[in-house]
Amino acid sequence: MQLKCIVVDDDPLFQVLMKSYVRKGYNNRLNLLGIAENGEKAKSLYEKYKDEIDVIFLDVKMPDMSGFDFLDEIDKRSDVAIIMVTGEEERGGDAFEYGIVDYIVKPFTDERFDQAIKRVEESRKSSEG
Repeated sequence: MQLKCIVVDDDPLFQVLMKSYVRKGYNNRLNLLGIAENGEKAKSLYEKYKDEIDVIFLDVKMPDMSGFDFLDEIDKRSDVAIIMVTGEEERGGDAFEYGIVDYIVKPFTDERFDQAIKRVEESRKSSEG
């Protein structure tokens, strides 16, 4: 199963990291549809691919709006998995109120990233099941 994803993060280094993850080892599990560096671009990217997206890798803190503001402003399908990827450890409780699948604190290991992908895959299998 290949998961179609978008990345919403203002950190250029994280954007490069995500592209690298998709290219090496995750290319059979992830298909990166696009990257947005702020909330407004993320809303446009989401609208463009809203019928295709399986996963959104979402930063909490961005220049123009928070990841939570982004979630409040889009009409998110219930089957879209959200993985919060952020440097803000203390916002984890808030994130789970939004029904996210996982909350990863930067910096993280390859193993931690893989664990998050597996959670999405398992949640999709159980919802299809």
